[in-house]
Amino acid sequence: TDYSTIVGGECNQIRTASAYYCDTHAFIGGGQSNCIYGSYSSITGGVQNIVCGEHSAIMNGNGSCILTDYSTIGNGQTNIICCNSSQSSILGGGNNSINANSYSSVILGGNSNLLCNSAYGLIGGGYGNCLLERCSSIVGGECNAICLGGTLSVIGGGLCNLLCNAAKSVIGGGEKNTASCCYTALVGGFCNQVGGNSSFVGGGAYNCTICDISVVSGGTFNISCGNNSTIGGGGNNLIVAGNATISGGTENCICSQYGSILGGYKNIIEINSNASVINGGCCNTINCCSPFSLIGGGNINSSSSLYGYDTILGGQCNCVSGSGGYSVIINGFCNCACQFNTFIGNGNCNCTTANFASISNGYCNKATAIYATILSGSCNLA
Repeated sequence: TDYSTIVGGECNQIRTASAYYCDTHAFIGGGQSNCIYGSYSSITGGVQNIVCGEHSAIMNGNGSCILTDYSTIGNGQTNIICCNSSQSSILGGGNNSINANSYSSVILGGNSNLLCNSAYGLIGGGYGNCLLERCSSIVGGECNAICLGGTLSVIGGGLCNLLCNAAKSVIGGGEKNTASCCYTALVGGFCNQVGGNSSFVGGGAYNCTICDISVVSGGTFNISCGNNSTIGGGGNNLIVAGNATISGGTENCICSQYGSILGGYKNIIEINSNASVINGGCCNTINCCSPFSLIGGGNINSSSSLYGYDTILGGQCNCVSGSGGYSVIINGFCNCACQFNTFIGNGNCNCTTANFASISNGYCNKATAIYATILSGSCNLA
């Protein structure tokens, strides 16, 4: 071939790739059994390296191959840059591949990493990482993958993380995490899933967002399936309504829009109780159709009035029921407000059954007349 040079080595060849023209200006510096089929290409050294493209170079290594133009392999073993992937580079490592239609892509190192149909893609290193979409990056880790639909996305590292149909999304690290919608971020953790557009999972394990603009910051087995909803942490918490928030705790559930549970255990806001709040406690319930209600804490308190706007600040087994809208129970045990706009301050087993009635304290008192008031004592009837 014209104007080509082999400086040294053994069994090196510069050959013509086409019967119609002669390859020129190729260079082999040394090594053994290296071969060039392309003009202006070079192999500096190494063993059994092949360049079959123009303006391409292999610097060193063993058994590497370039089948396209304007590409480079720096070092390593059995690395390959395939056809239609011009202007690409593999700097080192072993068994790395830049396959077809991955022009201007880079693998910095690692082992058994693959780029395919991923123009302008980057794999920094690691093992067994796979990039199948353009303009995306896998920085490192093991067996991570960005599949079709993952344009302009990044996996930072970790193990067996998957980004699919998730354009402009990020998985920072962790293990077996999955992102499957656009504009999402998953920082880390184990077996977390982001399944809504513009959603976020911070960490933890087995957490999941299903609807758009949802957040699970951490914890375990938390699920947010309402748009614009947030779970801060805790375990086994569930949101199935939009614009709702569970800050933490365990086994809390919200089924109404704009609802909030700040913490506690097994607290529930049922359907059509919009904008209701449970601050904490255990087994407290705002039942169906009790909007704008509040349970501050305590144990086994419930609001199930016809009109809503109820308040139970604490205590145990207190309830607002029936027509008891706009009613308040401050504290105590087994107190019950059954009519509109009533008040129970404290005590045990007190009950209001007439509108605008109040019981301040005591035991087994019952207010049955409109505007009736019992201040204290036991077994009083008004």
